[in-house]
Amino acid sequence: NWEVKRLNWPTKEACTSPTSTNSRVWAPSVVKAPNGNYYMYVSVGSEVWVGVSETPAGPWKNAKEDNTPLIPGDSLPGYHMIDAECFIDTDGQAYLYWGSGWNW
Repeated sequence: NWEVKRLNWPTKEACTSPTSTNSRVWAPSVVKAPNGNYYMYVSVGSEVWVGVSETPAGPWKNAKEDNTPLIPGDSLPGYHMIDAECFIDTDGQAYLYWGSGWNW
């Protein structure tokens, strides 16, 4: 049995920075961290944004206090910052992987 929920975050309006492209919201990935919070890594405007919530259904907010992307669009010129996935190792160390669309 599935229940559809509408999330409050991310939106194109909430996740737009001076380095964003016109790309919309896609490819969310949610992980539960050792601190008990849930983190959503999502592509918006060819940037990677990270949200935080106490539950996987939200409410969500930008995990960065300055409301900027985790990986801005201009961090690697010519790349698209997309499709982020977080891996948390057994020792608690977190790793973030993402695609780039390089050489499209």
